[in-house]
Amino acid sequence: MTDHVQEQEMEIEALQAILMDDIEEIDSTESGLSTNNRCFQIVLSPQDDDMDESNYTPVKLALIFSHTEKYPDEPPLLNLKSVRGIKSEDLLVLKEKLEQEIIVPHGEPVTIETFLAWREQFEAELALERAKLMPDSALTTPKEKKLTGRQWFESGRHAAKGAAAVAEGSEEEDEEDIDLDDDFEDDEEDMLEHYLAQRSDKSSEGSRK
Repeated sequence: MTDHVQEQEMEIEALQAILMDDIEEIDSTESGLSTNNRCFQIVLSPQDDDMDESNYTPVKLALIFSHTEKYPDEPPLLNLKSVRGIKSEDLLVLKEKLEQEIIVPHGEPVTIETFLAWREQFEAELALERAKLMPDSALTTPKEKKLTGRQWFESGRHAAKGAAAVAEGSEEEDEEDIDLDDDFEDDEEDMLEHYLAQRSDKSSEGSRK
């Protein structure tokens, strides 16, 4: 026999561990649900590191839920609210999709894996809603900026130092007394001295001519 209360408490603890500050308990009168049970709200927003925040209207959606007495043997009570930037007609579409999702995994308890999979799909739908609010110019990808000679040179030096740092980490496991940073700096000094010597020789030859 299912211990409904225990299952519900374990699910809340799992969600709080995953979402942390993004989930909060709210009063049932604010939930829009017909229940006096505990109600929780999860605030969702699309995640896209490539988008410039100055070029779009941010959107946020509140997913509100409450467990029924027999959950997880029956679906939870769910509601959606627009926190920012979601039109009422788009909100209705999201609610319809949410109701369909309730039917498919009927009463399935939440695990970290199933919730993360659901959240990824739901945030993808939110990203589409956000794209509808963006101007066409914000959706076009600018051409890649060509590097100058100096930028190319400095990026090469950075890559070389990064490779040296990786090599240092692997060598330290076998020989802790080897310091690749010092060797790298010594090599740079040797190269600089060699370069200056060549310039000095050329200058001397030029003056003799």
